[in-house]
Amino acid sequence: MINKIRKLIESGQIKGEILEHPGQDGLTSEQAALAHGVNLDQIVKTLLFVDKKGNKAVVIIQGDKRVGSKKISGLKKPKIANFEELKEVLGCEPGGVPPVGLPEEILKLVDEAVVDLNFVIGSAGDRFSGLKLKPDIITSQPNTQVLDLKEGQDNCKILITRGAGVAKRNGL
Repeated sequence: MINKIRKLIESGQIKGEILEHPGQDGLTSEQAALAHGVNLDQIVKTLLFVDKKGNKAVVIIQGDKRVGSKKISGLKKPKIANFEELKEVLGCEPGGVPPVGLPEEILKLVDEAVVDLNFVIGSAGDRFSGLKLKPDIITSQPNTQVLDLKEGQDNCKILITRGAGVAKRNGL
């Protein structure tokens, strides 16, 4: 996946910077923050959720936040994907899922707090490299929605939908 991200940057399809940290594992958000020397809230984790019917959604949220799984639109009783599901659907391993370059058909949900940041660092495609970019690069992907996805928040509003038009919805 890191080669795909490199090609997207080199071709000008996305604007970002790959930050390699060989020898420093970035499997967890905490490890990635240490490897890059940034606060945990500048790290974004990209998580694949699935339900029993085979529906899928990618959630992109700050490293210091937890996902409120009931807020994941389109999935009933979602669970985080296991290793095999992650590899099959996205071609990635845990700690190596980038926030961009994902299949267009998969719904991408970005927590609203991410868009307020000047920059974020997500995985560049493996556990030993990060991708520094502006949040609008993430939200400009097809089939992307910006919502309040944080655990503990009661209200969920779709703020932006890319791809199939704009939708507004209160509550789930």
